[in-house]
Amino acid sequence: MTIEEAEQFYKRYDGLGFHMWREEPERAEAFKALHISPEIKTKWDDDLIRQAFKMLWDKREKTWWVHSRLIKLIGRNPREEYIDRFLSEMEKMKTLDKWSKVIIIENMAGRDRALTGGCRLICKESGQAERMDRIMRELMDFACTEDDATGELGWTDPADRYRNAVSAYRAACQKWR
Repeated sequence: MTIEEAEQFYKRYDGLGFHMWREEPERAEAFKALHISPEIKTKWDDDLIRQAFKMLWDKREKTWWVHSRLIKLIGRNPREEYIDRFLSEMEKMKTLDKWSKVIIIENMAGRDRALTGGCRLICKESGQAERMDRIMRELMDFACTEDDATGELGWTDPADRYRNAVSAYRAACQKWR
């Protein structure tokens, strides 16, 4: 594997070793054998972050997915300029549909028991927790009713999902402050 191939491989999986090993274990082994420096991986992460920011608003129905991706990528490279831009983009998210907002709130809380989402990133890696709280209050300022139910998996009771997302976000704020 050349360094160019290693870069393509790394970027294909957003630098997530678990996915590299699960999907292509032989290539992951070859990648590991190159002993690529953290500085080079940071440069590749910078490229991935810039690419994700460019994609953020391409398809409004996928904004939540790119938002989640940015949390992971910036978490590995938590430069203040990235966090500031991340929050600036979040200020625009109050115009998203209710379902996207609920998922954004879940992204900020974190999807694991440890609550390691965007709230942790902002609280631990920057001094912008108050700005995040202001943005999140505006983002959470809506109500879900049974009329919002779609019948799709996870959306049969959107009001409950919204309440759970808000509760998880608040728990993450308490944990990481």
